[in-house]
Amino acid sequence: MKQIIDTSELVERFNEDEAVWQTYVARRTARRLLGEGNLPAAILDDLDWAEAERECRRTNCVGRRMPLLQAPADPPVTRKRRIGFITDDE
Repeated sequence: MKQIIDTSELVERFNEDEAVWQTYVARRTARRLLGEGNLPAAILDDLDWAEAERECRRTNCVGRRMPLLQAPADPPVTRKRRIGFITDDE
């Protein structure tokens, strides 16, 4: 562990904390303007804070990247040509 914390790291931490705080304040204000929910105010504030942190904090992942699962491709569409009232498959 480093004994001396780099100035740029302190600035980065401050900016990240400030972004979380601004997002939290905006969410809390919007919730209060729209009306209180059925839960106590402390729980709603905790939920707003958790959502702000989830949105603004950088997440460091450990491990290797896994490929995303893809949905199966749609069956190929046959092209049809219409001649008068008769339809031919190509």
